[in-house]
Amino acid sequence: MDPKGKRMLGVFAHPDDLEFAAGGTISKWIEGGAEFYYLVCTDGSLGTTDPSKSRDDVSQARREEELNASRVLGVKDLFFLNHRDTELMPDSSLKKEIVRYVRMLKPDLVMTTDPSAIYYPSRMRLNHADHRAAGLATIDAVFPLARKRSAFEELEEEGLAPHRVSEIYITNSESFNMVSDISGTIEKKLAALAEHKSQVNELALERVRGWAEDLGKKTGKGYAEGFVRIIL
Repeated sequence: MDPKGKRMLGVFAHPDDLEFAAGGTISKWIEGGAEFYYLVCTDGSLGTTDPSKSRDDVSQARREEELNASRVLGVKDLFFLNHRDTELMPDSSLKKEIVRYVRMLKPDLVMTTDPSAIYYPSRMRLNHADHRAAGLATIDAVFPLARKRSAFEELEEEGLAPHRVSEIYITNSESFNMVSDISGTIEKKLAALAEHKSQVNELALERVRGWAEDLGKKTGKGYAEGFVRIIL
């Protein structure tokens, strides 16, 4: 896929989700001429075990970290919906919020996380409920809601006409049909992740490098990220 001239939107639950899942690919696409936008659904306010920090403090810190990480990758702009961490619901209200941004930004491609993954058998790790909610709401927003004139008619009254997204890229799936070679951008992915200082340490960065290296070895690449690619 030639990214030149394309507009892309990533919709995820928390600050740092995009960098973990797809930072190398996002960086590669931006270097190739794409415009990439972020939509972060929650405030990330439960991302600490320190009892001295309030939810507001954590939320503000994570917002700044995401802003810094997005600058490392070259993201065009980012938006925050500020739902409370761990309470995200894939209801009509959330879908409408996402449809608003899809119609406003008119992306060719939307990226989100796999809503079907309750846990990951290969690593025996549970998936966060917010991740599932963000993924499901985003997929429903893209198809069929953002393209349907009769869906959320009040948005069209605001000047936000229906928009048809061409592709969806789904991350964090153990079965994927597209592998992205990020050998040239693995260091930028790790540099962006390192901006999430409240969440990421050196051990975590080496673990992420190892995951990308393992997938690269399995698929004939140096470092890689995997996606489910759906052409609409």
